[in-house]
Amino acid sequence: MKKLIEIKNNQPRQIRIQYDIGNLCNYKCWYCFPGSNEGTHPFPDVEVVKHNLVALIKHYRASGMIDDIQLNFLGGEPTLWRELGTLVEYVKEHAPCHISMQSNGARTLRWWKEYGHYFDHVSISVHHERCDIEHVKQVCDILIDQKVSVLGNVLMDHTAWDKCIGLVDSLMETKNKFMILAKPININGVVTYNEEQMEYLKTSCKRRPSWWLVMRHLNRYSRIPKFTAIYDNGEKVNIKTDHYFIVNLLNRFEGWDCSVGINFLNINREGYLQGTCQQTLYGLDFKYNINDLDFPEKFKPNLQTVTCQQKMCLCAGETVINKKAPVVELVDTQR
Repeated sequence: MKKLIEIKNNQPRQIRIQYDIGNLCNYKCWYCFPGSNEGTHPFPDVEVVKHNLVALIKHYRASGMIDDIQLNFLGGEPTLWRELGTLVEYVKEHAPCHISMQSNGARTLRWWKEYGHYFDHVSISVHHERCDIEHVKQVCDILIDQKVSVLGNVLMDHTAWDKCIGLVDSLMETKNKFMILAKPININGVVTYNEEQMEYLKTSCKRRPSWWLVMRHLNRYSRIPKFTAIYDNGEKVNIKTDHYFIVNLLNRFEGWDCSVGINFLNINREGYLQGTCQQTLYGLDFKYNINDLDFPEKFKPNLQTVTCQQKMCLCAGETVINKKAPVVELVDTQR
């Protein structure tokens, strides 16, 4: 039986900074990650964070290892933070990078008209229990009119499968043909779908953006990475979707050399810089915090890979960054 031994990402000079700004949310989805919608963590001090984020971005650029920086906000629901627009505007001016956000799109149309243009890309998560699909479609059209690229992510709940299919079909009716994905839900790394549902999820992309829309938003796009799975028999498989390794139960990387901290960085809602799995970064025994007043003076790490300490990787974005099985494992597979 062939064994996965390496994952290569064709954008090794790209980093995705995932910033979880809090856990206040207007939705209470049953499948949400624990603690993500309880409102127990207040939003950060915008005056502190805006200077520290600029220092963080500038350090990565100065490293000589990273050219393409993507800053992605999530929560909770990021749009509930009234200072979000102020923060994004400041970062754009002082440390230009691609800025994106994951949102449920529930804020008013007026809010999106006022602040949407600060973002390069917005990923709208469609949750069947609470979403107003007609409102979501209007939000998507507003963003596209502002030359913001849009992605519609329909979370496919196996307990309400037909309703989720209906949401995908409804999104297909928008006048602007933005990308639509059907995204699987995993609970602690476990996906619960029948054979028919798994077949539907094998093709995650249900609609690609029209060419004119891609060209119109070209300056808003960061280069989209491609992924290659390498097996011990020499086989190389090009992967199209970032959740491939989770859905196919190939997300066990304990002991592997991983580029988290170089190509992917998570800032949790307490402000700590780490892997999504709480992995310590940069070969250090402590974690930097984006809320520290002296962060710009302290944040001077050498960017280097880490050894994975987790039984499984549950973050789709982290599963597809460069990583390699340990040498001893590679030797054993060749005996």
